[in-house]
Amino acid sequence: MKGKGIINNSTTTKSNIGFFLLFAILLIISHPKCEFSIKEWWKDSIIYEIWTISFFDSNSDGIGDIIGIIHKLDYLKRIGVGAIFLRSIIRVESSGIGVIEYKKLSSNIGTFEHFNELIKKAHSKGIRILIDFPLVLNSISNPWFKKSALASANPEDANFADFYIWRRGIPNSEFISEYSGSILKYFHAKNRPDLPVLAWSNKNVSDTIKKALSFWINEGIDGFHFSSIEYLHRSEDGKTPEWESIAKILRSLRIFIDDEKGNIGEKIFIFASYAHLSESTKRLLIEYASLNLIVNTELQSLVSGNLICSKTKINSDFSIGECVNEIVADLLMFHKKDEEEISSTTGLIKENNNQIKVWPVWSIGNSFTSRLASRVDSRIIAEMLIQLILILPGTPLLYYGEEISQKDESRGRFPQRGPLLDWNIEEEIKNNFTNQNLSKKQLKNFNKISQNIFRNFLRLINLRKYSNSLRYGNVYITKPMENDAFLITIFAVNFGLNTRILPITHLFSIFNTKQQQQKFKWYGRIISNNINSNLNYPINSFLDLTKNKIIKLESMQSIKI
Repeated sequence: MKGKGIINNSTTTKSNIGFFLLFAILLIISHPKCEFSIKEWWKDSIIYEIWTISFFDSNSDGIGDIIGIIHKLDYLKRIGVGAIFLRSIIRVESSGIGVIEYKKLSSNIGTFEHFNELIKKAHSKGIRILIDFPLVLNSISNPWFKKSALASANPEDANFADFYIWRRGIPNSEFISEYSGSILKYFHAKNRPDLPVLAWSNKNVSDTIKKALSFWINEGIDGFHFSSIEYLHRSEDGKTPEWESIAKILRSLRIFIDDEKGNIGEKIFIFASYAHLSESTKRLLIEYASLNLIVNTELQSLVSGNLICSKTKINSDFSIGECVNEIVADLLMFHKKDEEEISSTTGLIKENNNQIKVWPVWSIGNSFTSRLASRVDSRIIAEMLIQLILILPGTPLLYYGEEISQKDESRGRFPQRGPLLDWNIEEEIKNNFTNQNLSKKQLKNFNKISQNIFRNFLRLINLRKYSNSLRYGNVYITKPMENDAFLITIFAVNFGLNTRILPITHLFSIFNTKQQQQKFKWYGRIISNNINSNLNYPINSFLDLTKNKIIKLESMQSIKI
């Protein structure tokens, strides 16, 4: 199934391919066996990010642990998770960014025996284990840092002298601070003097980190998320990432990891994320550095009432819909660009094999940003946004709790890292989720909103599992109508406070004559909705699209036809 690109037009289109893809989406329920040549497991999977020390506490000590994750593997399997992305597995400081010790587990989460059991049991269920690996940022509590600072006075620590980037006679800045009141200064993460930057130009450093990577590969993990890659190589003042040099470092690590893994089993999966990557840099990191995925983080900036898109008014009631439309349309356009585009930094040309070079990965929240439902101040809007990324082609990267539109906790330094609420959702998934007559006992202590949101989530997960068009198909998106509502193929969503009439006549204008238009009858079945749409658009109800040629959405409704 091939398409020419993206429709970002609310009037008309005359693309025959547009019709074909739309019809394929409608028929995929009846004809789910359309064959695709997909070899990479992540193109068929949902990745699920977990903040390990909060996810599930198995022993009531107040700390999430590895055994807690083991207890929830059946739940993760049932909600369609193909890979668990574990944060705070390696021993890091409290914010989760700077490493204290590379070859140790975070305190109180369990033992390596537990970790090996997790890997074994996850693999038995077809779930892969990915870990966050901070390549370059350490904690000032890392023993290496003190050894490096005092190396000139301690000959036994001479090998650590250049582990970090030290300078004298330069002014302090948001990237540079003095060490313990001395004239010695060091580079660190922006406004985080507690996170010194490793000197990757030092072979001792790169060799030491490679040994740590080997350690975790030997433990049996399936992949790494390389965090804070923007600090691998910086300008002289520390302010600007130098991406060509960073790509060379990452390429060398890919070669090392592939050699270390050998030909036994799958190659180690490597991905990264950074909030300010240009399109050319994303291509560079995939095509030259040979990372498997670069996460699209643009939707993580979505906040109700804030100016996050260039044309969005701060006080607009409709900023969410308009901004989501702009971000998604831009990213879809990027992922559909010419397959033989030349990388602007390396001149690298890759042979056209009719596959997307930079595979889309959709993330809308993570361990370092407020939960989506809190950012947009609505669990219902959050539900619609999660549904949106589940119908886009590519790989969804979900943050735990997004399946029930969980909000931040009301307290704590990191309110987005609270435990997953409403664990009674496990009772829900043990039943046929289309059954509307679950017993009171089954729903005891189960929040009604969470129940409905989760039920809708499961419907869409199930649809996605069997729909190649959803995972790999081309997408057509209209411009926002009245700023807050738009169509993606025939996925309709209204983020606004008022009822919107969405004309779909442009989807029928692909026929050249009135006679051709009258020849075809278009009917749609509601295959998924959100919590606000159950009354107007119940599941499995039919719409006569030929007759009406509009979709009427009340405030905060979304449907999938």
